Amino acid sequence: MKRSRIFLSLLAAVLAAATGAHAQPRGPMSFAAIDANGDGAITKAEFDTFRAMRQKQAAAQGRMMRNAGRRPSFSMIDANGDGRITRAEFDNFRASRMRGNTR
Repeated sequence: MKRSRIFLSLLAAVLAAATGAHAQPRGPMSFAAIDANGDGAITKAEFDTFRAMRQKQAAAQGRMMRNAGRRPSFSMIDANGDGRITRAEFDNFRASRMRGNTR
């Protein structure tokens, strides 16, 4: 009995590690993850590249892409329309979404 419990515990740990090692992080990503060149602003190209990469990872993992059409666009986050999302714009947009405000 004790051996089978130990075996099952080890098997569960190995399976959890194996499946978690290649899993894509879920939920909203950090500003730094999207700002590929680290210059403190997200360009439309960085935004689009990051979004495409996340979609590709989700598809490769067989995850459904629910609500893909409801994701915010670059222009929704770029509050001043200058073609760059600053940390402040990013944080303000995220806070607004958390409060349930959407455009």
